[in-house]
Order: sequence, then structure tokens, then C-alpha cells
Amino acid sequence: EFFDSDNRGRNKNETIRLIETLKKGSFRVRITEIVKIVASEFTAYIPEKILELVPGKLGKMTGDIFVNKVLMQDMASLLADKLITRIGINAVFSTALMLGSARARAIYASQRLFNETPKIYYRLKDKGDLDLLFFIVEDHLDPFIKAILIAKKSPSEFEKIVLTVINGISQ
Repeated sequence: EFFDSDNRGRNKNETIRLIETLKKGSFRVRITEIVKIVASEFTAYIPEKILELVPGKLGKMTGDIFVNKVLMQDMASLLADKLITRIGINAVFSTALMLGSARARAIYASQRLFNETPKIYYRLKDKGDLDLLFFIVEDHLDPFIKAILIAKKSPSEFEKIVLTVINGISQ
């Protein structure tokens, strides 16, 4: 990172933002918020015909087919809960902090997020600089980020991915 003289000023500012972010409290809550934001962005691309399958797949009982924000938020929360359980936030975060490269990883992961999905980057940044904590869950959320990029380019491919995710959640 020292040799990245082109970005030294930006990296210094990002380091200050990271320090302030680390002072802000519960990591589990903030990591959960990151997962929920990415999951909600993922669910926003799900077409109605797929969403109509969700209530039955997730075991929800209803007389009507309903496709609305509540269902998408439920799905985002469910994705977040499943991922958070698998990740083991405390262990991951402790390990990341022990590594000398955690600061650089945070900064460069945030920049990658900005380059790939600016909308998610700004949503995380606006929630208290959560973009700088994204690196902690980046490996686990990368499939969702990639799926969002696919949704923008090929909706039919995205539908196949979503069906796979829904089938995985329902098990």
C-alpha cells in the first residue's frame, strides 16, 4: 500500500473514516446491516413471476399472491440471518483486526464495491461508512454482488440464479 502513491491522499482519508467507523459500536449489528442492504438490493432485481413462487417455497401461508416490499424485506432479512449464522462474525472480525493488512483490505474492498456496484456502495456509506466494513463479509456476499451484475446484463440468467437461491433457503 505504501507504493500506491497515486492514491495515498485518498487512502489517508479512508483510514480516518475507518478509525471513526470502528469506534461506532456493535459490529454484529453493523455487519447484519451490510448483509441486509446487499440482500435487499439482490431481491430488488427478482422478477414478479419468481416472487410468486416465494411464499410457497418459504412456507408462508396466504390466500392471495402478494408481491410487495414487505415480502422482499422478509426475503432480505432471511438471507441476512442465514448468512450471518454461517459467517461467524466475531471470529472473522477478530482475525481481520489482527492482520496488519486489515486497513488496506477495508479501503480496497470499499473501492472495488464502488467500482462494481455504486448503488450498494453509497447505501452502505450513507449508513455510517459501512462500506469500510464490507471486506469482513465480502467473500460471503460476493455471489450476490455477482448475481446483481448478471441481473443487469442478463435477466434470464439471473432468474436461474434466484431459483437456486430460493431452493437453498427453503431447505
